[in-house]
Amino acid sequence: MILGLLQTFCFVMALSTASVLFIGAYDFGIFDFRMTVSNIAIVILPLFIVSAALYSFANAKVLSAKQASQQQSLAAGQAEIDVKIAAAQQKFDEYLGEEYKALKAENEAMKADIESKKLAEREKLEEENAFLKEQNSLLKEQMTTRSNGAASPASDGDQLAVLDGATG
Repeated sequence: MILGLLQTFCFVMALSTASVLFIGAYDFGIFDFRMTVSNIAIVILPLFIVSAALYSFANAKVLSAKQASQQQSLAAGQAEIDVKIAAAQQKFDEYLGEEYKALKAENEAMKADIESKKLAEREKLEEENAFLKEQNSLLKEQMTTRSNGAASPASDGDQLAVLDGATG
């Protein structure tokens, strides 16, 4: 408050002294202030310099005080926003918390079910693969015995039985 008054007073003094010095520097027709101002210029010039310097000083103090108050209001606003965000997050968790937990549990159950089905399917494929490898080795064995000329009607019947077992 005091700095604001000091700032206003110094601004008015600097403006007044600058006006007097300007008027004294030029001849304005009927007003011949050159002689009058030249006598008091020794007082007006330092008064102008001091009042301008004090105005600058008071202006800087007033602006820094305004900036500090703006920073305080900004910090208060930031704290208020943080509180509102936390309250909104809490409400969101209250509204969707149970549903989220239920969905997460259901998701885990489905993942476990899928994993068990994958495991069962993999075991089934491994068993079928082992059976087919065994049949393949039997067929290779029969082909080698036929290629050596040891084919007999009994071996043809065995081959048909093996093929019937593979398709059935």
